[in-house]
Amino acid sequence: MNEEKEIKAYKEAFDYIQKAIYTQHCTKNHMDNTEFEKGEISGLIQAGKIVEKAMEGLK
Repeated sequence: MNEEKEIKAYKEAFDYIQKAIYTQHCTKNHMDNTEFEKGEISGLIQAGKIVEKAMEGLK
């Protein structure tokens, strides 16, 4: 796979991950969530921010 296709694949995967994180974030404060679930969702959000920062370096 050439570099351009590889970068495109990474960006598509990242977009998919971001959408999944956003969906979870929307339910973060749902009253039925346990503290563990809220923490897990916060972790996903932080992971998404880390990946986003790493992706900034790609063309």
